[in-house]
Amino acid sequence: MTGTGRPTDSLESAEDPVRTPSSDADDGLLLEIIKQARLTLWAAEDRDQNFAIRLWNRGAERIYGYSEEEALGHSYLDLFVNPRERARAVEDHERVVRHGQEFNWNFAADDMTKDGTVRTILGNCFRVWDESRGKYLVAELGIDLSDFQSSANQFGRVRELSLLQDDARTRMRTLKALNAVNTAVGALADPDGRGLARVVRTTGAAVAGMFTGSPKCRVWLVDDAESARLADGSDDLPAPPVVSERTLVDEVIRKQLVLFDGSMSRSPFGVGEEDQGSSYAAVPLLFGAETVGVLLIFFPTRKLLTRDDRLLLQYFGTHVGVAVTMAKLAGQIQRQRREETERTRLAITESILHTVGNESGRVQLALDALSEVLSVREPDSRITESLDRIKSAASRLGQIMGELGRLGEQAHRPVRLGLAEAVRVVTRPVERDQYRTIQIEQCIDPGLYVRASEYLFREALGNLVSNAVQAMIEADGGGDLRISAGPTEHDNGTRVQIDIEDSGPGVSPQHRAAIWEFGFTTRGAGHGYGLAHTRGLVSILGGSVSLLDTQSELGGAHFRLVLPVAPARVPG
Repeated sequence: MTGTGRPTDSLESAEDPVRTPSSDADDGLLLEIIKQARLTLWAAEDRDQNFAIRLWNRGAERIYGYSEEEALGHSYLDLFVNPRERARAVEDHERVVRHGQEFNWNFAADDMTKDGTVRTILGNCFRVWDESRGKYLVAELGIDLSDFQSSANQFGRVRELSLLQDDARTRMRTLKALNAVNTAVGALADPDGRGLARVVRTTGAAVAGMFTGSPKCRVWLVDDAESARLADGSDDLPAPPVVSERTLVDEVIRKQLVLFDGSMSRSPFGVGEEDQGSSYAAVPLLFGAETVGVLLIFFPTRKLLTRDDRLLLQYFGTHVGVAVTMAKLAGQIQRQRREETERTRLAITESILHTVGNESGRVQLALDALSEVLSVREPDSRITESLDRIKSAASRLGQIMGELGRLGEQAHRPVRLGLAEAVRVVTRPVERDQYRTIQIEQCIDPGLYVRASEYLFREALGNLVSNAVQAMIEADGGGDLRISAGPTEHDNGTRVQIDIEDSGPGVSPQHRAAIWEFGFTTRGAGHGYGLAHTRGLVSILGGSVSLLDTQSELGGAHFRLVLPVAPARVPG
């Protein structure tokens, strides 16, 4: 071993000074002093060699009780590190080796000896370069303070204060995490329908604040005893983990305990030797005695979770379980309100149609009576022609009211609707009337079907397309519109996701929530009803509509419709 810095060149040049016998003797004397001194001196490798000891002096042998043969090649964590301080020792080891941090006689540790007694060691810890192994080792020079009771007590108080400070920092991180989740719960009243996704994203951010290393978080929701589905807002993994997520979820549901593995053989964060040894934690999300979901945490490196960490995650999981349950209930209430509002609107429309139809019938009867009265006289031809036209119009109005009434009855009935053609019906008028100013791109598989009322679907999509076209024309005189679709896994099973993107000015941040309110508009009187109407229609269809937080690739707004997928048609 050499000094604390890695040598830039290990080859001796011709101009290097020749070692003299006196300098060799001095080195030998120095080594003998180190061996005989009542100081502990040892050096150990990194995690990849299980913290194996490679240097062990006689002072360490006298204090810890292990001979050189017993110590070399064994993990110093197993030999003498206090189990209570094991996690902290691993973290300190990583900081020393990877970042060159040095602990210069500023820490004391209660180490365990071979016979089970506890010795208080004041240490100087640093890294040294081992030329033969081509790597840094952690070295520690220690003084046994156990025989100096007053000093030992003083350093013990220093060590306890350090642990208390760590506990305070942990509690602060935990409080911040819980407050973040509480804030997401407080926003569940927002009418955008994204409350559950916000809770999931906030949970991931909270975990990242609790643990170092930028862990990835994925929330699986338990809809029933048979299935669990990945929630919107979960982090993406660059590569699938070696352990099956569904297997973990099933085991957590069965045990309702935090599961942890600190030695995954392959990392979900990439492929390569430097990525070996990631770890995961699987946390049950509980609401009372029921498991409503599972939080999977993937650490990019090996992570040693202490017992306190696991208890903390168990408590955090219960908190998140309550938040997830509240988010689900809030979503159901919002959907029910939208459906009820739309049913009320349709019921009022049907009532108006019925009333107008009845009144048109009464007008027809009155006209017939008037014709009979005029028929006994010599009628004016102009009066007769006018009456005939009025009677014809009243008759036609009655027929239209009847047709509209029948259409209203059928509007709710879902059918197996070919998505590509249904979208084409909506966009065809735009292509015909705005072909010089609006360019439309449609990316939809002809074999993709949704379960929806054709009338309600066209009405909902037509509102979104009309808004996009109008915004682009007002801002730039025209632009690009893209409609794409594909199947996706959602909380309620397989759904069809339809994206409507435009190149317009987009929606300003202060208006993102307000656009769904009935009557809100930035265009003046006569506007502000289309998006509220669209949300009600989509809700009746059993789907959802949202404005994405991210801007469209085309530069403008990005709306997303999610509808039930149509079941496959049974042959024969």
